[in-house]
Order: sequence, then structure tokens, then C-alpha cells
Amino acid sequence: MRTRMLAAVYAVLAACAGSEPQPTLTITPSGNQTASGPVTITAGPVELANEVTWSTTVPGTISGDKGPSVVYHPPPSTQPVTVTAAARGQTKTVTFTTQGTALPGHTVTGLTGNVDVTYDQYDIPHIFCANQNDCYAVQGYIQAQDRLFQMDLFRRIARGKLAELVGSVQLGQDKQILTLFVTRDANRIENNLVAALDASTRAKLDAFASGVNAYIAFLKQNVALMPRSRRPSRPTTSSIGCPRTRSPLAGCSSSSSRKRSRRKLRMASLARRFRSSIPNKGGSTRTSARCSRSRASRSRRMTPRYRTFPLGQRRE
Repeated sequence: MRTRMLAAVYAVLAACAGSEPQPTLTITPSGNQTASGPVTITAGPVELANEVTWSTTVPGTISGDKGPSVVYHPPPSTQPVTVTAAARGQTKTVTFTTQGTALPGHTVTGLTGNVDVTYDQYDIPHIFCANQNDCYAVQGYIQAQDRLFQMDLFRRIARGKLAELVGSVQLGQDKQILTLFVTRDANRIENNLVAALDASTRAKLDAFASGVNAYIAFLKQNVALMPRSRRPSRPTTSSIGCPRTRSPLAGCSSSSSRKRSRRKLRMASLARRFRSSIPNKGGSTRTSARCSRSRASRSRRMTPRYRTFPLGQRRE
């Protein structure tokens, strides 16, 4: 009898527990959304947040598959992506459409079809094409658009022509590369490697090179987009701050060096006056003509042997 009563009590308690309302799963944001960058999706309420599992129609677009929240990263394509949250038999979804800015198109010679390039939120280009060589051509175009100076720099280094760009400071390195990277019959190694390529690899490299040349041709037609050419500067009289003079013997001297020269001349003049004021054995303070000539010659040696002339005046 007692056992039957306990069973009835348990049944009533179970019925009361089952009649309690279950929390409703919600996610924010929800519905149809437009995304141009990362979006955080949060699930609720708190009772269900830790039990939520996440899934998406495009793999790799969410930061995780469990937890109260995930971060959605738009894919490079513009196709809609649906993110689903599930917990205790309930599901909620949100659909994202990537919003992008249409960039002007460019023409690359040799393409067999249209090629689409999409930039993601990290400004990384993604190339979509029907022919593999078309992808290589567009890759060459984009790489030249972003890294033309580095490409030209590395090409000159590999071919031993860096001195053409930066001057004789790299002439030794160019000589070393031109000496080392040659075969026994005095041919360049890269020329032999290109000659030994199979037809498929040669076609890929030619497509990449055609893309690079297409961007160079685009720059030639749009000169305003080209960077200013900068040649290595060489030290000249004007570049190091020395005044230019008409006399080629004037050289380059700073104001401090000119002050030191004038100070030395004044000290020499004072020394001559002091020596001339010392009386001789005969009581005369006048020196001999020989000493005077000697001091005069020393004075001439200490005096600069050039003169500077202001601009607009002619040397007599």
C-alpha cells in the first residue's frame, strides 16, 4: 500500500515538472541580413546558450560550432550564407548576403573567358575562372598592381642588373651573380631552365607574364597612376648645404671652418705685432727686412689661395 502511494506521488511530480514551459531559443541578429565584414551572432536565453550548436551552409565562415556566440566571416563570393543555431530540438537561422563594391574591369590579352576577382574583408583577392591559365594571367596582373617595384627589384637582382637601378654601389654583387649563375658553356642558368620546361608549365608562366605586361601597358596609358621615378642621389655642393661660388678653387667649406680660418689669421697677426714690439739688442724695435719678408711669406701661406665671388660679379 505504501509503495503504491509513493508511485502515485512520483507520477504527480513528474507531470508537474513536464508542464513547466521550455525556454525559447533566440539568436541576434536573425532573418535576412547584409554583411560587409565580420558579424557576431549571439544565442539566448542563458539557459540554452551553453547548449547551442552552430552550423553553416558554407564551411569556414563561422568561428566555431558550439557556445553562446560565434563570429560570421563573409566569404569572398556573393552567394547567400545561412547560419543555423540548434538546442533542445529548437532551431533558429539567419541568412547573410555579402555586400561589396563593384570595381572597374580591366582587359588582359589572351583570356579565354571572363574572370571574376572578389576582395574579402581583409582585402585579399580571390580569383574565379573557368580556365586555369586565365587565373594565372589575372594573378600576374594583380600581383603587378600591388608589387610591381618588388618584382622589378628581384628581377634585376637575379639577372645581375641591380646597378642599373641603384648605381655602382651594387656593381660588385652584380658581377658575383653574373659569374656564379652560369653554366660551363657560359650560358645563363635561367635560360637553360626555361628551355627545359614542358609545354604545360611554359603556358602557365607565359600567362602570368602576359598579365604582368598587361598591367604595365595599362600604366603607360594612365601616366598619372605611375609612381615618380627616383634615382639615387649623389653628394653635390648644393646638396650638402655649401654655398656655390664661381671660383672652382673655392671648394666647399662650412661657416664654422671659415670662422676657424679667420681666427687663425687674427692670432697670427697678433703674434707678428707682439714679436715686432720686442726690442733688439741695439734697442731698435724694428725687425730686419729678411724677417719681415719671412713673416710676410708665412702670412701668404696661411692666407687662402682662392677668393669667392658673389653671384653676378665677374672676376677681375
